[in-house]
Parts: sequence; structure tokens; C-alpha cells
Amino acid sequence: MIFFIYIIMKLKYEDKQSTVTEANNYIIKLIDLEKYKKDNGFYEVNFHPDRNFDSEVHVLLYKSESWGNYHYFQYFKAMDEQNIKVIIYCIFPLFPLASIIGHEVRMHKVDGNLWYRRLSNYGLDYKKAWAIYDIHNSKNKYWSLSNMLDTDEIKRIKIYETGQLAEEAYKRPMYMGCEGYNIFMKNDFPKKCIFIQCKKHWYGDLKEKINNLNLKYILGLDEQIQLSIIKNFQGSDYLLTYQILMSIYNKVEYIGIAGSASLFASVPTINALFISDDMCANNVNDNSLFFKLAFNKKIFNKETAGFLHLQRMYETHKLASSWMWSSLEYLLTSWEPSKEKPSVEIS
Repeated sequence: MIFFIYIIMKLKYEDKQSTVTEANNYIIKLIDLEKYKKDNGFYEVNFHPDRNFDSEVHVLLYKSESWGNYHYFQYFKAMDEQNIKVIIYCIFPLFPLASIIGHEVRMHKVDGNLWYRRLSNYGLDYKKAWAIYDIHNSKNKYWSLSNMLDTDEIKRIKIYETGQLAEEAYKRPMYMGCEGYNIFMKNDFPKKCIFIQCKKHWYGDLKEKINNLNLKYILGLDEQIQLSIIKNFQGSDYLLTYQILMSIYNKVEYIGIAGSASLFASVPTINALFISDDMCANNVNDNSLFFKLAFNKKIFNKETAGFLHLQRMYETHKLASSWMWSSLEYLLTSWEPSKEKPSVEIS
């Protein structure tokens, strides 16, 4: 069994390597997304309307499973340097992430009550997008990426390159809809807690062990709070926006298990401990942890811990090995909200 645990207190680089240095705040820009709605039902947000590109590529953000995290930033960098336009297709709630890994975003709304319980299928109608945008006749006659890792542009990068990637991504602004921001600011969302997101089918035993700790600051195991947010606060459109804002304003942190570990590793403004399984071994790898650490240190001045490559075996899922459960139990029972003020500017 291959199983690793990283508890990283400080990211060190050799002399030849680049460090993530102090800079200005991370910028989040609010925009009225309704102004970008088209008659075809899609929302089109072009962040570089005056730039002339030589070509374009089409990327499906999480078509089926959450393959790709720092790899999206890596791919964007490679395309941008070649003056190739990256067009991201996704559902509405994923807009904040899409805005930092593409030059343009095309998205549509979905019913969160239908897609939330099966986060490995986010509900993008990619066949409709293919027809509407005439992709088979476009400059790039196929979906460039449905699985982020299935491309020649994604190569194994070194730790210092991961830090450089995080530094470059930090300098680009993230966008979010002003309606979601206003809803958040006017309502009472959870504060000073840990949200856990994982699939019941594979990790029921793990969730039960966590629940038995009786820690009042651990939420989300039964998914009722998440579903309440979707139902009562337009979470079908803004769930990820709320997760980001809860992390910034309310000192909420997140634990993503399996596929959701990849999502939380991708979003730079969410503190997270994440647990991946062997199905995601190439996806949520050690570089994912370094990338996430670089962002967390930059924005929240807090480290990230992660368990990597938990195998999908009966005994492993029950965390039968005492040291594995003891480590996670310690992290959960000793948790305290961060006292640091996030380095974020929202305008």
C-alpha cells in the first residue's frame, strides 16, 4: 500500500529555486454576471477583449471527475506564452475558479439540488456548447481538454516550479459575481469551523469516525448545511463563491476527500486539508500540496496538510492502521481558527 502524509510547516527551496515573496494583496474583482448572459442561455465573460490571439483551445472544467488542479494553471501558462486563447466551459458556480485559469469563460446555470450530491458530474451540457459555439469548425476542432492530465503540455514539474506557478497565479485577479457577494454579506453564514466534503459511498466509515469525535466545529458530514445553502441562498449559482468568502471573512476551512480534494487544491482562497485516494494518485499528487501551500501561505499565512493516495480497500477506508487515524484525529481535535488576517482585496 502506498500512503503518504505531509504536514508541511515551511516550504523551502534550494538557492537556485524561486521563493514566493511578499507582494500586494490577492485581488478579487466583482462583476455583474447578468450583463454577460446571451440569448443561447450561456454566459460569456471575455477577460481580454482587446487582445489578438493566434489560436484558441477549448477546456471543459470538470466534465466528469475532478481531474486537474494546479495542472490548469500550468496549462494556462503554457498556452498564454504561445498567445493561444484558453476558453473555459463550466457550470455557473465554478466561475471564480474558471476566471483564473482561462482568458474567457463560457458557462450556464444548473439546479444545484440535482448536481450537488454527485459532484463528480458537475452537469455541464457540453454537447449543447459544442453545437452553439460550432466547435467542430473552430480554430481548434475538438475539446482540447476533458481530462486535464491527458495532454502533452502537462509534464511533471519540480517543486520550485510549483512555487513559481503559484506566484504567477497569485498576480492574476479572481472574478466572482457581485450578486453572490451581496447575498453573502447580507446573511449569516457559518463561522470558525471546518467543512468536510466527501462521498458517502467510499468513505462512510471515515465520516462516522470523524462524527464520533463530537467536535462542534466540524460541519458538512451529513451535507445538510451545504444543501441548505444551495436551497436558501442561490447556492446553485454561488456555492463556490460562498466557500471562498467564508474562508476570507469567517475563518472557515475545508477538508476535501477524494475528488473534492482536487477542487479545494485548485482554489487559491480556501484553506484546506485534503485527502486523496489511489484513483486520484496522478491528479492530487505531492505538487498539488506544494501548490496549495504556496497559495495558503501567501493569502492566509497558514500551512496545508494532506493525506495522499489512500487506497480504495476495505481496511484502509476504515483507517485500520492506527497511525493514520491518530494523525487525522490530532489534526482535527487540535484545530483552531487562524488568527491571521487574509491578504485579500475585494473590489
